[in-house]
Amino acid sequence: MLEELKENFWNQFDSSGGIVKYSDTVLKEDMFQAEYPGGILLDAGYYQDRFKIYVISGYDWNHPLAVYECETPEKLLKFMQTAVKEFCLKKE
Repeated sequence: MLEELKENFWNQFDSSGGIVKYSDTVLKEDMFQAEYPGGILLDAGYYQDRFKIYVISGYDWNHPLAVYECETPEKLLKFMQTAVKEFCLKKE
């Protein structure tokens, strides 16, 4: 059973200009958070048996812009990059 991500796991993630507030490799709810222009947060954590990624606008946790769920670290990175492209980068 996976208990922790590899030490350099978050180095694989391109935050694309987001300000990383915290990153941790221990599997728990508060594993990663980055803040983007316009008050967008990208938040990732581990909940019982799966990873969840929340895209939050204006600190409104009750109404996330998107929620992604997956079971593997590889998919976690993939979904996080998708979330950044879809919600966190300023569209020209």
